[in-house]
Amino acid sequence: MTPQSEILVDCHGIRIDESEVTVVINGVTWRFVLDVVAKRWMQFHFGLFANTAVHSPAMHHYPRERRLCGLFESPIHNCYANVDRLIRDFPLIFTHQRCLLERGPPFVELMFGTNWVDVRTSDDSKNVLDVHPPKDRLVSFIGSVSHPQTGAYALRQQVSEHLLRRGDVDCFGKGVREIQNKRVALAPYWFSVAMENAASDCYFTEKLVDCLLMETVPIYYGCPGIESAFDGDGLLPFRTIDELDRILNGLTPDRYESMLPALLRNKVRAIERNWHSHRGLLSRIADLTAESLIPPDQRLLPVRGGLWRRLTSFVSAV
Repeated sequence: MTPQSEILVDCHGIRIDESEVTVVINGVTWRFVLDVVAKRWMQFHFGLFANTAVHSPAMHHYPRERRLCGLFESPIHNCYANVDRLIRDFPLIFTHQRCLLERGPPFVELMFGTNWVDVRTSDDSKNVLDVHPPKDRLVSFIGSVSHPQTGAYALRQQVSEHLLRRGDVDCFGKGVREIQNKRVALAPYWFSVAMENAASDCYFTEKLVDCLLMETVPIYYGCPGIESAFDGDGLLPFRTIDELDRILNGLTPDRYESMLPALLRNKVRAIERNWHSHRGLLSRIADLTAESLIPPDQRLLPVRGGLWRRLTSFVSAV
């Protein structure tokens, strides 16, 4: 039997500015196709449905054993609204939510991570690992002054307003000082306030990872158990505005230098564990899917998706 050389994955609900992401796992090329136009006449081995797309009618283009579900958002997202239905619809559900993982299969642990500082390719990862941004500014914050009052958004808005009143933190974001690239608000700074939209165990995003990649100490609100993933000596966690004020009042370049070894360890860990990019996320999905759904020495045939499937259904109906 000819070994499997390529696996094609039809992606829904993953929002990145790339038409396709290709990774190689154990000698097999996995092509994650995101562009709607490009995928029209393609045939796929799996359909991946993430976040807002977990109940997409497009999942029915694939038999259950060829569907993948990604619950990457925080628990305040409505993709968690009907978990029992997801269990019926998917043989593999990737999530970071401990309460779901404790239920066993089909839930499989997958940290989210990723970044918004343009680290996409393997070369990007190597470059960011080798580059140490020069720093000459104390502390920044990236966030909007206008948020929905759900999850930790309300606290983030309070923090934004509080920091603007303090006047000693460089604030960026919608309605404050808009920027095209987060590097501008992170790379020159020793510290930055980074807040998730929920404080949920095992849930961390680019809010944290961007700081690590830019070698900026995160003053972090989010995952309560973050020290199980990263070295706590390279983080400054807070839960309230009073705690945040105490941290801000004690920031100095010397404190940054004392935290730098742990910060660098966290940067390396994020990259080595593929938590640092969407390419890394999709690599981990490919690895887990191969382990769970592709029997050894079995060659998968593609399933007709997209317009192929709809055209076949139309012709059959006629």
